Amino acid sequence: MSYIVSACEEIARYIHPGMLVILESTTYPGTTDELVLPMLAKGGLEAGSDFFLCFSPERVDPGNPQHQTLNIPKVVGGITPPAPASARCFTRRHCRQWCVSSRVSRKW
Repeated sequence: MSYIVSACEEIARYIHPGMLVILESTTYPGTTDELVLPMLAKGGLEAGSDFFLCFSPERVDPGNPQHQTLNIPKVVGGITPPAPASARCFTRRHCRQWCVSSRVSRKW
């Protein structure tokens, strides 16, 4: 968890309107809402209107030649409904299959 906190502290220093932040980690459910969002919003910017915040569980199969980053389906969700579409645009060259989570992590 210290790596996520450290990364968020650094991102929070440079976050700006229009920025996309994707938490891609094997961390516990709720990390995006409970830890990342408050750290990034501390400066006054709001997720959904000022920046996009997404979560994407890390899905790798180390050493398996048939399943590489490009062909493992990527699962992505977001704090607000438009966020996953932004994440998909950003990573579309690195992934062929997408599964967008229907769950938005906050009520909107």
